[in-house]
Amino acid sequence: MNPGSIFANRYQIVRPLGEGGMANVYLATDTQSNQQVAIKVLRLDLQDNPDFVRRFQREAQAAARLVHPNIVKVLAAGSYDGMQYLAMEYVDGMDLKTYIAQYFPIPYAQVINIMEQVLSAVSMAHNHGIVHRDLKPQNILIGKDGSIKIVDFGIAIARSEFGMTQTNAVLGSVHYLSPEQTRGGMATNKSDIYALGVILFEMLTGQVPYKGDTAVSIAMKHSSEQMPSAKALDPNIPQALENVIMRATAKNPDNRYLTAEDMANDLRTSLSPRRAKEAKLPPFIDDQAQTRVIPLEDLKSQVASGIQRTSPNTAPSQSVEETASEDQSQLNGKKKKKHRIWPWILAGLLVIGFGVILVMMFWPGEVQVPNTRNQPLNTAERLIRSNNLEVGNISRTTSRSIRKGLIIKTDPNIGTHVAKRTKIDLIVSNGARKLTFGDYVGSDYSTVANVLRNQGYKVRRTQSYSNSVPNGQIIKQSIAADKKVDPYRTTVRFTVSRGTRKITVPTFSNLSSAQAWATQNGIKLQINYSQTSDYNNGDVISQNPSAGTEISATTVVVLQVARSISKITVPDFTSMTRDQAESWGSRNKVAISINYQSSSTIENGKLISQSFAQGSQVIPGTDTINLIYSSGTPDSSSSSSSSSSSSN
Repeated sequence: MNPGSIFANRYQIVRPLGEGGMANVYLATDTQSNQQVAIKVLRLDLQDNPDFVRRFQREAQAAARLVHPNIVKVLAAGSYDGMQYLAMEYVDGMDLKTYIAQYFPIPYAQVINIMEQVLSAVSMAHNHGIVHRDLKPQNILIGKDGSIKIVDFGIAIARSEFGMTQTNAVLGSVHYLSPEQTRGGMATNKSDIYALGVILFEMLTGQVPYKGDTAVSIAMKHSSEQMPSAKALDPNIPQALENVIMRATAKNPDNRYLTAEDMANDLRTSLSPRRAKEAKLPPFIDDQAQTRVIPLEDLKSQVASGIQRTSPNTAPSQSVEETASEDQSQLNGKKKKKHRIWPWILAGLLVIGFGVILVMMFWPGEVQVPNTRNQPLNTAERLIRSNNLEVGNISRTTSRSIRKGLIIKTDPNIGTHVAKRTKIDLIVSNGARKLTFGDYVGSDYSTVANVLRNQGYKVRRTQSYSNSVPNGQIIKQSIAADKKVDPYRTTVRFTVSRGTRKITVPTFSNLSSAQAWATQNGIKLQINYSQTSDYNNGDVISQNPSAGTEISATTVVVLQVARSISKITVPDFTSMTRDQAESWGSRNKVAISINYQSSSTIENGKLISQSFAQGSQVIPGTDTINLIYSSGTPDSSSSSSSSSSSSN
């Protein structure tokens, strides 16, 4: 179908989305609702095959019964112009297989979140009596909005249909098939649980548990080999989480979880601290009996007997030991019979040989998908064509490990044996997915760290006291806001507030020690001075808050500090004239008060007395020195008791 064409009188085709073994899928616009939908159309070469038509219709019937947020909705189904089709909900994103390839390692919490949504959908299907039978990462879609959707119920089957042929029981992808399915048994709810255990293993380790050159060899490993340890590949996986894998993938279905809901409940608490010391789940004793492998010789004998049955007259072969132990007479008695049988044996062998030759002449042959990983697109295309294969769809997606322009993977996978001229889809890397880094300053660190770790960032923290940013909030970040970065290759460092620091106030003895403490702790001081002769200059008279009090860095500490008064030694004023005394008082800022009185013994103009004795100390600006000078004898005309004072 060409882009722009109208299908089923309703859906306008936008572009192809992919091709499968049974159907082709197109992106289309529903002209009635104007919404994007996925149109799944049964391949033209299968439209006349009743088995494939029935399988295709079964998908529509199964999906119609299942309305769940984690199951892709079938919006319509029918036949148009001889073509069977489904109109389905379109999920814009990628499948889980691609997601694992691009974003591994996936944080454990995110793995559990994805699995819980898948298990919820599977549980709902099981409750409606429907077994999916082909659960695998390719059938689990992850939308760009983070939504999880299960698709492809094309081989799902209701338990009421378990009377179908055994051929239907072994449909599905061999990497996720349960042991009972590999042995030809019917798929049950427990088979889906086994597949979910394998998917959980792959999400945690980045690889499937069993690998092999052929589908048969992988199937035999599912049936006979012990499930590899996920912790051996990643020692950091919690034991409780590995135990979920071990129980889900037990060889004996009876040892698996009874329901998908039981598995979800166990998985939900696997990261809980109370399960941190959980012991490893012991091997299930009866698994050995359930996983017995048919001996190779038995297989050979079955093959041999199958060949013999192609000729109805061919007798069963006998072993050498049986022939040697027979009685000679018995052997002689059968000679004539053997002579009659041999021509039939030869004829049968000739028919088989001729048939083999015909098959080899006309069989198209198989080739191996070449290794194109990490190759440029043009080189990959040449490799595919040189191996008798054709280049299919070319799509592009982001990749953490593969550089832009190089091949990430192919579909079918590299190394798969396919028929010649098979179309090989190529997935090309667009380089690492880059995200725009946000501005997290002022946000809660714990919340931000959890979100970023789930996105793939490595998050580191340093703590610092802050007077403005509350405890637990981010003060600064190492990556600028709006910068585009690859989360899986980026380590972001946050400075996180420890809140306001509490400081204990010590006893301050003097101003210098208080200033040193304040500088060290970022504390502001308010200093008030008091002149006093009781303390030395700079001594702390009082402090507020008092010693022993806890304060924050924003608290102002008030100190009352002594400012000592300078004292002046009083000289002997008897040798000084009035002018000399006043001059001394002016120089030393000491007030001088001068008075006169008559004296019959002291010469006029000479000092009679001073209020502070020679050698005593006075306080400038505070004390006043009173000096009394002689005005001469009492009968002198100038001896009237005049006085003069000088203050400096």
